[in-house]
Amino acid sequence: MDERIAKTVQDLLENGYAYATEPFDALSLRDGRLTRSGEAAAPLNTAAALGTIRLARALDCAITKELMKDLRTAFGTAPAKSLLREEMTAILAPPHGARGLKLATDAGLLPHILGPGVWENARGGVRAEFLTLVENLELARPETDYRWALLFRRFNRKAMESAVIALRFDEKTETKFLKTLRYTDRIYFLNTKIELKRFIKRCGFDDYYFIDRVARQEKKIFDRRDLKIENRLYILEEIRAKGEPLTPGDLAVGESDLIESGLCAAGEDSARILSSLMDIVIIKPQNNKRDLLLKEAARIKRNPLLFLTNKVNWIK
Repeated sequence: MDERIAKTVQDLLENGYAYATEPFDALSLRDGRLTRSGEAAAPLNTAAALGTIRLARALDCAITKELMKDLRTAFGTAPAKSLLREEMTAILAPPHGARGLKLATDAGLLPHILGPGVWENARGGVRAEFLTLVENLELARPETDYRWALLFRRFNRKAMESAVIALRFDEKTETKFLKTLRYTDRIYFLNTKIELKRFIKRCGFDDYYFIDRVARQEKKIFDRRDLKIENRLYILEEIRAKGEPLTPGDLAVGESDLIESGLCAAGEDSARILSSLMDIVIIKPQNNKRDLLLKEAARIKRNPLLFLTNKVNWIK
């Protein structure tokens, strides 16, 4: 094995690379491209093929036509979803994530990532935007969750929701990606403080932060002019400067207050009551006071229909 390749494989092993080195013993560099020697006639399995892409990404080199043909043959069989998720996460990581994504695309991995027919039936504009992402991926934040989100955002939302679920990310990451797919386009229409508060209430602040950062990176990657990003930042800074509540944790009452007041038992209806109280203070942040909110909570408790309609009479 080429000395440079051997060192890179060792580095990958030390950083959690899961496969033995034997499939790569016949790999070498030829004219700056990764290739296999003539003796290596055995077909690559999907794990070794993914490892080859990861190795070429780490070396920041291209792959010969012969080796790329072997990779495409290997990916005629779909990799296990867990393996695909883990390896693609490593392939997208900096440095050289752009190189890794291009190699994965050329090797025929996209149909397995995106789901059947998505890449094959993608129109010219969609493909062009995806290729721009590939070219400019290193402009994205280094965290791979952002890079996954940017990839999923290039294609049909419903198809990508299915792809996210199929790849079996952990629950928190899956929820974050699904919210990003469903809500990112909506943030461009948030023009007022109340609209932004309601959006954050729906998404949760952590997921709003992620979605906002995805939008910011899309602006950079696709060279878009978007003054609304700065407008959202200004509105958020104003909300914080005035100490206005953004999440249930900012309310002047919490679950313990509702329990102590006899409005609910532990866990019983508290989340829904607090959600309705958030709707109140979104409109009138000055009413974020314990006594006022407990009175409103009692009214909500007496009228279960408010849980269903989420319509409340605002405190005067």
